[in-house]
Amino acid sequence: MSLIIVISTIPEGGIRRSVSKGKDWFDHLLPADEHRDFSVGDIHVEYTAERINEKVIVSGQIQATLVMVCCRCLEKFILHVGTPFRYIYQPEDDVQATDHELQDEELEWCFYHGDTIDISERIVEQIVLQVPMKPLCSENCKGICPVCGGNRNIKPCHHEDETTHSPFDALKNLKVKKGSS
Repeated sequence: MSLIIVISTIPEGGIRRSVSKGKDWFDHLLPADEHRDFSVGDIHVEYTAERINEKVIVSGQIQATLVMVCCRCLEKFILHVGTPFRYIYQPEDDVQATDHELQDEELEWCFYHGDTIDISERIVEQIVLQVPMKPLCSENCKGICPVCGGNRNIKPCHHEDETTHSPFDALKNLKVKKGSS
């Protein structure tokens, strides 16, 4: 099964598809020079496409496995993400060039040209939107010790109770004479 929809073949009741993709497919759709802090494992997409006159409504669910690095302990971990999606496609010819602020409901509108719609880019977009800004292997991650560099999740160290030194510690002892001008 494919993520390309041929509009003329959509029956009156719509189509329902289930598609699985992998890392190579995902990587191929992103710019080669783009730096990412994650990689993608398995991707599973279930979607329906319904045609209403010239508009096509595509909605479904995405499940993906992301391999990430924890921002506290720097260990790799797997994050399972899932998200629903819904897009309304209309012919590119129907686009009216106007300058106005987009409303929330307009954010799900896309355009197609010809008789096919490729939803691949929308699927990649939805997966990227699921990547957390600060990935954590767990909410209770203890991170790395700033003194010895050990992973506190694996082995507790004796440095946990030591206070860290601030670059402003030297200012504690600074004394200023009053009344001198």
